[in-house]
Amino acid sequence: MARQPQSIEEWLKGHKERQDWIDQELRNEGLRRFTEVGQSRVDALISDLNQALPEGADRAEAIRRLKLRWRVFKCTQKNETSVVVN
Repeated sequence: MARQPQSIEEWLKGHKERQDWIDQELRNEGLRRFTEVGQSRVDALISDLNQALPEGADRAEAIRRLKLRWRVFKCTQKNETSVVVN
């Protein structure tokens, strides 16, 4: 049986590094709004993502691509810090 994809909320909550990355990505695209008084950072990021992501059938694909970009970022970051020994 196929595993259900993790929601964007579950994917972000409790992962500060992912939150920082999403925050920067939204800022780079000009899509990050101010956090309202009493609103947590995670809730603000999720709200901004919900505004930025398309609706309908394209939404799942957009979330999949976002998570893929995160994995590429982490892999690149890991490879840049790796020590190559000859």
